[in-house]
Amino acid sequence: MKTVPAQSEAWTRYWAGGMTESCFMGQRPVAFPSTWLEFARSLGPGERVIDLACGAGTVARQIQASSPSLRIDGVDFANSLPRLPGVQLHPSTNLESLPFEAATFDAVVSQFGFEYADVAQASAEAARVLKPSGHLCLIIHNSSGPAIADAKRRVQRLMEVNANDGILIAMRNLALAHKDGVDASATEMSAKAAWQRLHNAREQDETTSWALSFSRELLDNWKRFEPAYLVENTGKLSAEIALYAARIEAMVLAAQDQSGMDTIADLFRDAGIEISTLSPLYYQSDPVAWHLGGQKTSLAA
Repeated sequence: MKTVPAQSEAWTRYWAGGMTESCFMGQRPVAFPSTWLEFARSLGPGERVIDLACGAGTVARQIQASSPSLRIDGVDFANSLPRLPGVQLHPSTNLESLPFEAATFDAVVSQFGFEYADVAQASAEAARVLKPSGHLCLIIHNSSGPAIADAKRRVQRLMEVNANDGILIAMRNLALAHKDGVDASATEMSAKAAWQRLHNAREQDETTSWALSFSRELLDNWKRFEPAYLVENTGKLSAEIALYAARIEAMVLAAQDQSGMDTIADLFRDAGIEISTLSPLYYQSDPVAWHLGGQKTSLAA
């Protein structure tokens, strides 16, 4: 998988909005503190760690709390990142092309981030910047877990929002009719029908609920709005939904099954990493992630 500008913008907005986690189950963030505590304790004082696709610093904060002397660099393809005290941040950085010399880091870590990159290139880069005998610890989305099942349902709801007869196109048509000064009676009826279909859907999430609330306000008051205001705000609605869709669809595509993890493990082996751990990680008895761990051989370049 290769990150694209829409995904970068989506994650930039996501972190700027104050979010600190990227994977949830039942509105609760999925976390693996014991995994990161154990890994942090395996590192020596003052060792240097790179956190791939660090986001708001979920991993960096945990290992830093356990081992404050660690020197941590966080890289992410988001254009800007929340400030992380004690962490050197590198936004707008692709995992396929890390801006570091070979054998710079004692450890490479990532949680729900590495898999969004081109894994063939990213694994080679991760191995390149890792010192001989350095450690690798990755937590990767499990495609069979409930978090991905929920993401797939969200994608389906977004398809309904974006359908030809969905609320986004209906609101845009209403805004354009208002701007052009033509009779918008039929267009208004179509928009209301589209809103009702979305409202009657069996499931809603926070984003479709927001779209319903926002579009309802526009529908109820569109005749009072200046045409430019209506056009601007229907455009805002479409843009926000598009960014959300880019993030959720990328999550579904990035998730790995057993075969995908075997491929990633082989890529690291080819790059000189001896794999010691490849197993599912469970959260509340559900397999939501994979744990991939290893160590760079002392003979690897």
